[in-house]
Amino acid sequence: MSGWPIHNQSSDTKNGDASWAKLPATGAIEASPPTPRKAASPRLRLETVRDCRRELKKLFIAARNGEITTQTATRLAYLLDLTSRMIERSELEKRIEALEAQDAAQ
Repeated sequence: MSGWPIHNQSSDTKNGDASWAKLPATGAIEASPPTPRKAASPRLRLETVRDCRRELKKLFIAARNGEITTQTATRLAYLLDLTSRMIERSELEKRIEALEAQDAAQ
């Protein structure tokens, strides 16, 4: 991966560290396997802005009670905000199309 340090084999052998021997011939560092994730929660219904608001409330309560970290709550709240904005835009788009169709029919 670009930007990752290349393991320096010569300096490690001087310090007695031979971990570089496990590296591929290119000398690049491979990423460790992903950590296992928790089982997925039941699928959420986020079809309306009200649904997003309900989930945001649950998220706030979970963070407030220490059930999830504030960092996780912040990330999920951001995604809920994006989802609610997309729902609003979709609804507005449908309303505009209906008005345009009504105007074209007259």
